[in-house]
Amino acid sequence: MEDIKMGNLSAFMRSEFKQEEIVEIEGFDRFKDENGKPVKFKVKVLSFNKIQEIRKFHRIEKAAYDKNKNPIIADGKLVKEIIFDNEKAAENILVEALVYPNLKDKELMKFYEVEDILDMPYRVFTQAEYTELQKRLAVVLHLATPEEDNVEEVKN
Repeated sequence: MEDIKMGNLSAFMRSEFKQEEIVEIEGFDRFKDENGKPVKFKVKVLSFNKIQEIRKFHRIEKAAYDKNKNPIIADGKLVKEIIFDNEKAAENILVEALVYPNLKDKELMKFYEVEDILDMPYRVFTQAEYTELQKRLAVVLHLATPEEDNVEEVKN
């Protein structure tokens, strides 16, 4: 096998790589500022690592059982069932990524009479807004590619 020459790693160690970028996206007509213009939302571009942490949090491994409620053993090992709550993970990603409005803000949560931050998106946004916001966030977070007609351009 041929020796691979290692170069300077400074290209991979720039401080901006550790900074979480904040971008603005168009808000919804229902939320207007004092001048009557729709308020722009601010979104933190979560790192791949942070998104994986959130997903892992909503993943549960447990023993798999047969129809007689006996644990399933294969090749001498307990078979595990993996349950992933995609909906809760998506809610959590939305709450973590959305900087403005900050859905974790205590005053905002009190106003909407919510104690669990994962319930906030459902209280603040209509179903149509929530669906659209999820689409926009998926593009900003590089979890999906933009759809020509459905996603407005993201601006820095």
